[in-house]
Amino acid sequence: MKIQWQGRNLRVRIGPGDLSVLERGQFLLERLILPTGGWTFSLERGEFTALEFRAESLIFSLSEMDFARLLEPDREGVYFEKALEDVTLEFCVEKDRHAF
Repeated sequence: MKIQWQGRNLRVRIGPGDLSVLERGQFLLERLILPTGGWTFSLERGEFTALEFRAESLIFSLSEMDFARLLEPDREGVYFEKALEDVTLEFCVEKDRHAF
């Protein structure tokens, strides 16, 4: 899993092994460990598609419907926008083109 963020955009790219983990109902986890603390990111299947920040963790949940869309062979990814007061957050999960 590769995570990219810039400004108000979050992009997650996954490979075939990552997709298999999600298909089995498990979640993907990445950690950044620093001397003064750390940060974790997880991608999981959930009831709703959402981004949630808890403590030092960013959790990206994909609803079953959106996960099914991601599994479509010809689909490169699933893309979302969320309005937060006066800004719009864009986030997506994409299949790594070079790995599939």
